[in-house]
Amino acid sequence: MNPFVKSIENPSATRKFDDRFDLMADDFSGTAINGTTDGVINPSTLRVLVDSQDPDQPKSPDAAIYKIGSGVYDMDKFDGIGFKMRMVGNKKLNLSNLVLGLRGGDGYNVYPIKLSDAVDPDGDALPALSDQFQEFVISPQLSIEDANTVYENKADGTPSELKVLDEILGIHLYALDEECSAILEIQEVYLVKAGEETIMDSFDRAAVNKADDNCWWRDSTGFIVQKGATLSGGKKYQTATPDETFGNLVLTIAGDTSGASIKVGDKAVAWASLKDSENAAVSAAVNGAFYSFVINAENSGLGALTNGFTVTSTSEIVIAEAFFTDMEVPAPVVNYPTFDMNSLFMFDNFNREQSGFNGDYDAAIANEKTLAADLSYQLSYNHGDMVTVDGSALVFDASELAAEDYINYKACNDHLVGSYDYMIMALKAEDGATLNDFRFNIGSGVTYINQMYSAEGLKVATLDQADYPYIRAGFTWLVIDLAASGMSRGNEPFIDYYYSGTGKLSVDFVAFANAEKDEFKDKLYVEKSYEAGGDYDYAGYVYSPASSRYIKLVAETEGTIDAIRFQPDGGVAAWFHEGGLKDETGAVIPETASAGTYLIDLVASGLKEEGSDLGLHVHGDGSKGAISIKVYSVDEVPAYSDIEILHEKVVESLADYAYVGGADNFGASYLVLNIKSADAGVDLRSLRVASGDKEAWFKDSALIDADGNAIAKTTAVTAEGITLVIDLAASELVGPAIHIHAGGFEEAAGAITVTATLQYKTNSTGHILAGIAR
Repeated sequence: MNPFVKSIENPSATRKFDDRFDLMADDFSGTAINGTTDGVINPSTLRVLVDSQDPDQPKSPDAAIYKIGSGVYDMDKFDGIGFKMRMVGNKKLNLSNLVLGLRGGDGYNVYPIKLSDAVDPDGDALPALSDQFQEFVISPQLSIEDANTVYENKADGTPSELKVLDEILGIHLYALDEECSAILEIQEVYLVKAGEETIMDSFDRAAVNKADDNCWWRDSTGFIVQKGATLSGGKKYQTATPDETFGNLVLTIAGDTSGASIKVGDKAVAWASLKDSENAAVSAAVNGAFYSFVINAENSGLGALTNGFTVTSTSEIVIAEAFFTDMEVPAPVVNYPTFDMNSLFMFDNFNREQSGFNGDYDAAIANEKTLAADLSYQLSYNHGDMVTVDGSALVFDASELAAEDYINYKACNDHLVGSYDYMIMALKAEDGATLNDFRFNIGSGVTYINQMYSAEGLKVATLDQADYPYIRAGFTWLVIDLAASGMSRGNEPFIDYYYSGTGKLSVDFVAFANAEKDEFKDKLYVEKSYEAGGDYDYAGYVYSPASSRYIKLVAETEGTIDAIRFQPDGGVAAWFHEGGLKDETGAVIPETASAGTYLIDLVASGLKEEGSDLGLHVHGDGSKGAISIKVYSVDEVPAYSDIEILHEKVVESLADYAYVGGADNFGASYLVLNIKSADAGVDLRSLRVASGDKEAWFKDSALIDADGNAIAKTTAVTAEGITLVIDLAASELVGPAIHIHAGGFEEAAGAITVTATLQYKTNSTGHILAGIAR
């Protein structure tokens, strides 16, 4: 019988710690705790039931006790792979029941080494399992007698050409399908080189399968006993006195709470009599998972928590966290987030054509189309014939998929480094397909996409959601907040997709990006309110504008703001009513400007004078309404963000067709081309730009500049170069990708050099506007 009860049906109130509202008493993360205990401070460990009578026994490489894909450390370069572990419980477990599987890649079966046959880097046999933690270090080099031993191909079990000792990308620890019964507890997984240990996993986390910078992925059938205070036999844990008074205490706890009680002052209450914030009975803890139970002091008859509290238990419990809370929650997020285009990493744009995939790893890593897409491999381990890349999207065609079956596709991009806030996936459903059956793994375990969040408390959109801001060319761009969705994003370079629905599901692109951040700081200098009418008034100075190019005016009024002026010391004033002020894009702020936020470019407005403070004046002539204003000085704000898509592309002869280049278009406002040619007489008529179904030629005057004018086909190209700004929306080039072509025009000759950038317009705060309705 499995002793690990992993879930509670209809649990009482629970609470995750929120540092915005809650006060942590102890999270046991440091070497010392804030409170006191006569119990044991236990390390984080992994506990797995290895029992032949249990249906979930980890008896295969896939359903393992523990597995990790390193991705960081070349395991084959180390002397040994180590586990610090023990067995507890029935203790009917021997080394002969356990196997270490060496993983050479997704296309191979793991190579098994039975622990009873393994030796350590000194050539010695491993110690027998006991109820005490011991070091078990397996040397692959000494445990495999023949250095030429190769992996078997997963597809058909035939020998591959890859030697086991030449490549170890991961490890699987699993049990054999034979009689055994014990709880295996692992404290550390590490590598050994010349006697030095490199820790790969110390289990210092709550989620068992969460990856980090040490690995691509982790997986286990067990759960983590988090670092904390272990109490039993009447042992106690007591918090320090909090600085504030809260109504609830929260214990993140696992184990048997039948012998536990809480004491505040002289009042002690048994666990079974405790009440939560809703006055419901607090659930009993379980021994296979941690829950953060809310205990309301008043409802439980404990009185005020002014001096903290004490936990006592005769049965064994582990307290991993203790904190105080008033159950405050943040205001609900209702707006979908924006993201920083400059940080965007395109994992895959699927701009290629491929039909079907299989599990042949060797072929996958050598595939020319895969390498051209900047990917390391593309694989499928189930129904890869139902996966295609149609030139612009990844397509899962499940029209012939049997019920309860699934389609798999996996891709790896080794260039992905660092962490990101968001994953952005563009999806389209056809023929009855939905997101309900679409899931994927990026190193944090398999998760259904409709269970993910775009922000805290804000689920990702459905594909038919009205007024969703990120929809383009029939694809819905789902912005997935990785932290809010409980997903990690470190150095894991792969994505594993699974689709088990019906119809056709298409993925236009997959990208990662960081949250949009302020690129400048606002400093408030002036804040005043004026009643209707009144006389001239000096409102105040914005000091030392020489250090800043911009000022920001925030005005609240039911009328216009034309009675406001700015004037440098001794300089010429600029009034709103004269149209003498310009914003960060160089546009004149209208004379009839009303309430709103205005970013004023001091240079463009003629107000930038070195060493001169800037005065703000409000002229009341008796006819103006009430107005409230705030004025800030602002650091430099970029007018545009450039993303270079092409660099010094030389087209040798315009008489022949040439593909200049292209890029993904995330709602860019402009395409900027710099074109030069040493050949006299070369003009633009041989150039064209394509996006989606639209193709616009210069020869047809179909490209519109930033001023709304058609660009003449006879515009001459010079040796010094000309720069053209193409308004993509006005030119009807708003598809998901931009492509530039040259040549194929009989009247053209000579050579040109083209440099192209996409430009994203910014709003009044300098943030990129992705060109999508918001």
